[in-house]
Amino acid sequence: MDISLVKVRIKDVDNLDELVKKFYPNFTLVEKDHEYYVIMNRNQFIGFFDIYKKEMFQKLFILPELRGKGIGKLVIGEIIKKFNNPWNKRKMYFYVKKSNKVALNLFKKYGFKECADLGNIIKMDCTSVIIP
Repeated sequence: MDISLVKVRIKDVDNLDELVKKFYPNFTLVEKDHEYYVIMNRNQFIGFFDIYKKEMFQKLFILPELRGKGIGKLVIGEIIKKFNNPWNKRKMYFYVKKSNKVALNLFKKYGFKECADLGNIIKMDCTSVIIP
């Protein structure tokens, strides 16, 4: 698998919005303070994620037919490598729904720590993350 993370340009947001709505009809992309990245395997779209205010990673989506195949682990590894490095000034957090036990366990496996309980969302801090 050849995973790449590609930042979406503002002019492409409408195209991404249309694509995402095929899988998540109630989801709406917001441009202000958000950066969107598509997740590609070679030249094929397999998912996307959102960074809010340059520090909060949220809305990590993988195509339903690709879930349970280790792709989420690969993608999180790529995100960590790209954004959590000594020369990058970003403080990195993931926000995960409490009900998403699979994602919570995956983040904990990498060394993410729960740093805040925000009701139905858990804020995961990655200061001691193990880079795969």
